[in-house]
Parts: sequence; C-alpha cells; structure tokens
Amino acid sequence: PVNRYEHPRYEFYPPWAYTRDRQEQVRANHDFMLELKLAAHAEYMAQVGAGFADDRRLQRTLAAEFRYLYAFSRFLAGVSLDEHYRLFDDVLAAAPWNDSLRARIYAQYSYLASTRRDPATRAMMMRRATDLYEADP
Repeated sequence: PVNRYEHPRYEFYPPWAYTRDRQEQVRANHDFMLELKLAAHAEYMAQVGAGFADDRRLQRTLAAEFRYLYAFSRFLAGVSLDEHYRLFDDVLAAAPWNDSLRARIYAQYSYLASTRRDPATRAMMMRRATDLYEADP
C-alpha cells in the first residue's frame, strides 16, 4: 500500500525483509516504534513537561498513548473481539479528552465492523464506533 494521508503507514525494515509475512512486518514495525517512544519518554518529559501548566494531565495523556500502543500490539496479535473492546475502551477511559486517541479507536472499531459479513452485526458494531463521539468525554 502507498503511504498516503488517508492511510498512513510506517515502515522500518530493510528491503531484504520483504520476503517476510506482511503481518509480521507490521508487528515488527509497531514494536520498533513503541521501543523508540519508550526510550525517548523520560527525556521528552524532562524537556517538555516542565512547560505545561497541568503536568498531571500531560502525564495521563502520554500514559494513555502508551496504553493505546500496547493495545494495538495486542490487536495485531489477534485478541478476541471482547478483549479488543475492553482494551481500547480502557485506553480512552484513561484520557477521555484525547481526541486523537478517540479518532484512532474509532478507526479500529469501524474497521472491525467493516470485516463483518452480517449486516446486522456490522451495524451494531458500527454503532459501538459512533458511540465514541456521542458520549461526553
């Protein structure tokens, strides 16, 4: 797939790795991004955190971002539908004001809905996605 605004992708593997399974590549890339973010977190907080009026809110926001990345790793590993919803609902509950997280979780939920063949199931799952925007953060 092309790296586009509508479907951004990150790729950090050498050309000879193209013989690997695509899902394995996606998981490896995601894990690499998570490692980079974890490694930079303490320094980032030391440099940027001091300038925020609400340091606690910034910490909660970043903690929720890490929870999202872990939950997405679990999604890539193939967790059950119930576990998927539990993980991502917990992420949003950690920082309900984070619209970026809300949009990414909406994308996850709507993607899951789109994979269902039964129209009633697809509609029910899509309602779960749209409910993310109807609830008060």
